[in-house]
Amino acid sequence: MATWALPFILGLAVFDGSLTATGHDVVLAARTVGFLVAVPVGGVPAGPAGAPTPDLLTPIEQRTAGYWACHHQQKFPRPADYSGRRLITALQDVAASASR
Repeated sequence: MATWALPFILGLAVFDGSLTATGHDVVLAARTVGFLVAVPVGGVPAGPAGAPTPDLLTPIEQRTAGYWACHHQQKFPRPADYSGRRLITALQDVAASASR
């Protein structure tokens, strides 16, 4: 299945009731983690020592902000408390330290 189609298909499953919003997030997070693991192996947009590049971080950061706004804003009123935001911060730190 095309990578871009997965969120839409999972969204339909949530709308249909055959998948919960949490299940939706878990599946997309697993896909993102799999992508991050594959990046150093495949050599897709990774900088020195496999560090993530802005081409990789920007879409992940945008998705994370969207998931927070749609599904997690009630539980985590401050975006900095959301685990996805903490993951992005950690990835940005890795990218910054690799570029020095």
